[in-house]
Parts: sequence; structure tokens; C-alpha cells
Amino acid sequence: MSLFTQFNTAILYDVENLINGYKQEKITLNLSLQYIHEEIQKKNIGRVAIQRAYANWSDPRLKKIRSEVNTIGIQPVQMTDFGKGTQKNASDIHLAIDAIDIAFHRKDIEIFVIVSGDGGFSILAKKLHEYSRTVIGCAYQKSTNSVFKSVCDDFIWIDTPNNKNNQIKQNQNQDPIIANYMDSFEPLTELSSEDIFDESRKIINFLSQDRKTIPILKNKGLNISIVSQILDYRIKNFNFLPLGFLTFVGFLQYIASETQCKLIHCPPSEYRLAFKKVSLAGFHDVDFIQKIPDLHTMENYLFLLAKGIPLFRLPRTRVIYGVIKELSKDKLNYKNVMLNEIIENLEKILDPEPNEVKNAVLSLISAGCFERRPQNHKLSEQYMSFKYDDDNKALNALESAMYLKLTSLLGNNINENIFNDLISFKTW
Repeated sequence: MSLFTQFNTAILYDVENLINGYKQEKITLNLSLQYIHEEIQKKNIGRVAIQRAYANWSDPRLKKIRSEVNTIGIQPVQMTDFGKGTQKNASDIHLAIDAIDIAFHRKDIEIFVIVSGDGGFSILAKKLHEYSRTVIGCAYQKSTNSVFKSVCDDFIWIDTPNNKNNQIKQNQNQDPIIANYMDSFEPLTELSSEDIFDESRKIINFLSQDRKTIPILKNKGLNISIVSQILDYRIKNFNFLPLGFLTFVGFLQYIASETQCKLIHCPPSEYRLAFKKVSLAGFHDVDFIQKIPDLHTMENYLFLLAKGIPLFRLPRTRVIYGVIKELSKDKLNYKNVMLNEIIENLEKILDPEPNEVKNAVLSLISAGCFERRPQNHKLSEQYMSFKYDDDNKALNALESAMYLKLTSLLGNNINENIFNDLISFKTW
């Protein structure tokens, strides 16, 4: 029996990491949150006060896992892009924001169990240590980032679900080019940036020499989504952002320059890979990039913050400060209020430009500054209550959430000077 008598533990499940993303056609049938919960309990680390699992629970492939959630008493947190679908890294970022929010408001929560092997959570673990909290990781040993493991105070290893039969079915349903590559190569982990560049060029060279792909590269071009899926398979946790590129197209412009292939573009948004000597009607060549661009600029940070979820598309200084001031000053009037009412009331007070108040409120929602009920409803159908009666606390929450998003995208390589300039709000 645990030596702890108080409810002092929070368990946060990154379901997206446990199922290895949503891209595969079949999600493992053997994943069990009940089993993971029991393995955590064996550690006698404390009594569980909070359990949350982050996923796109509307996905029918999660039906079995969803049925376990109620049995164990886990709160399901729905991942949506304000009604536009689940996005990459959504679970990571929302989990991190919730963890910081819990640490800030719940002094009784002393232990955080992060059920994920994602290296991005190393930043979260370090931040929780600043709040004097214990951090325990829980994940599959073969797919856990070594940095995240090293910064945790302890780690609970769980067995990888047996997914062999599902993998065979998945390969059978794959595009034949992808299936052919998967039959020839195994996934790689823990690669350096240079290794990733080198392996990416090898993938393009493989495609340019494969008998199934050569006619496509000669006659019509290969859709770059095929290249993207192969990269995701070959390089675990492949992410072009920490490598210095805002877009996948930019990454391909750089690596293709030393291969037999080039990028071609048909406006507005169709990109293909083709042999360098090929010319196709309706397509024009995309220039190569010879040098890795500098990703760490104010413009690029603002672009990343405004892309995907959580969304931080902030307006001018006057408006963001005005919104926070009104919400904190009149906190009781913004209790159990719907989103459209909040925006309408603030627009009457602040007289902003179009969408400025909306963007400010959505950014504060992304930063976890509102209690939202019911959790599993669309944003437009939820009742919201502003959490803070102090301007600085709300601004600090916004700052922390923005930093967590950037680190989830770029890793530990954040330019602190640029971020400090950014959070001064002088540029908005």
C-alpha cells in the first residue's frame, strides 16, 4: 500500500504517442490504458487525483480505448483544431499546457506521470522541476527519447502492444511504392541532423533507381506526399522544423539539390518530384535551396505561433492588453459565458480592427486561461470562465504556453533573445 495518504498525483496520457499517430489505417487493437494504469499503480507513487487522456476521441479506431476511459476514471480531452480536425503535436501541446496549469494552481499535486516517450516533453519536465514537482515518464522502451528519459526522476516501462498482424495488413493497404520501401528498410531512431539529411537523400536516390518509380519520375512526377510518408516511416519523429525549414517543400528544395531529382510545382499547391531533365506541361521547376535558412527570426516565430493548434495569432499591443485587462477586471461577468458573447462584449468596449478581439480571445483559450465546459463539445458550444483576476498572471500563462508551443516544434533550440523580444508584445 502507498505511503502517501493524500491525492497528490496527476497522470497525463498522450494517446497520440501511444498509438504512433493517426496516419496508419489500423490502430493497434492491443493497446490498453487499463494495463498502463495498473503498471503505474505498481510503483506506489501516490494517490491519483487527476487523470487526463489527450486524443481525437471521435476517431472510430479508438472505440476500444474509449470504453476503458470511463472504467478507469480518466477524463478524455478532445483534440480539435477549432472544428477543423486533429493536428500534429496537438496532444503534446495541450498536455504540456494543462500540466503547467495544474502545477500553478494545484499545490497539492506533487507528482506528474507523463505517459509518452516524446522528446518534446523534456522541456515540460524541466519546467515542472522549477515548480518543485516530481516527474515520472511512462512509455515503450524502444520508442522513448533518451533526453526525456534522462530528465525524468523515474521511468515506468510498458510493453509494446503486439501489432505485427496489423502491420502486415497496413503494408498490404499501402501505396505500392511505400510498401516496397517498407519491405526493404527498417525504421531508424536517434539520428543527428546530418544523418537525417543524408538518409533523406538516400530515400530520393532509392526512388530514382526503383523500377516502379522510375516511369513516374519520368512521365508525370511523384506526389511529395509519398516522400513524406516514407520519411515518417524511416525516421522516427521526423520533423523538418528543427532542421531549419518552415515547410516540407523547403526541406525538399534543400535535400533534392544533391540528387537526380528536382521539385516541380503546378499552382496553386501541387508539388511533385521528377527527374531533373524532365519537363511537364502545367508545371514549372522549383529553385533549389543551397543553404539551410535561419529559422530563428521574429517573423518565423510569429508564423509558427499562428500555425496549427494551439493558436496564437495576437493583435496589436493595445488590444491584447485591453482584452486581458477587461477579462481580469470583470472576471465574474465572464463566467459561464459562450465564446461569441465574450467577443461581442469586448468588441463594444475596445473598438478594435476586425478579428483582433477574436484572435486575442482564441490565443488566451489556447493558453489555458479559460475553464471550458463541457470538455467534449465544440469550442463554439462550450461555456467559458476566465481564470485570472490578475493581469500579470494571465500574461505569464500566455507567455508560458507560447514558449511550450515553440519548443514542441523546434526542440530545445529556441533563441531566447528573439523570444524575449516577441513576448514584449512590441511587434504586435
